[in-house]
Amino acid sequence: MKIGKGGTAPERIEMSMTPMIDVCFQLIIFFMLSLRLYSPEGDFNINMPGAVQAAGVPSPDQIPVMKVRLRARGDGELASIQFGDRSLGTDFAALRQAVRGMVGDTAGPGSAQNNEVELDCDYHLKYAFVMRAITAVSGYRSGGQVVTLVGKIKFSPPRKP
Repeated sequence: MKIGKGGTAPERIEMSMTPMIDVCFQLIIFFMLSLRLYSPEGDFNINMPGAVQAAGVPSPDQIPVMKVRLRARGDGELASIQFGDRSLGTDFAALRQAVRGMVGDTAGPGSAQNNEVELDCDYHLKYAFVMRAITAVSGYRSGGQVVTLVGKIKFSPPRKP
């Protein structure tokens, strides 16, 4: 057997990339098709309301939202308190009496949670007057007992001058 010592270079072996790319794409497709995404079904954590009366027929014991308007002077001091259409001056005790007259003191336990007050305050009103109004409408003490008048207090958007 004769082996040549030189002269011609060995033949170059070329690798074809096409089959390797085909295999990669097949693996990608396989993993995409075998992937299972499960979303939890029936776990919505929603509290549905109980039975409600027919729309448009309010409950006879339901008190409408009481609106309290607090007006401010230019320096942020309280100018006047208005309960519905009635002006109460700047007396928070009169505000409490007006809410007591609307709600009543003889309501059973838990009924105060249904009563709602909306506070409409001027933009520059000092915070101390807002807190005094909340204290006046929320309840009072009588003989060591706390009497709750209102369970929900909400605020209307502040009025800018």
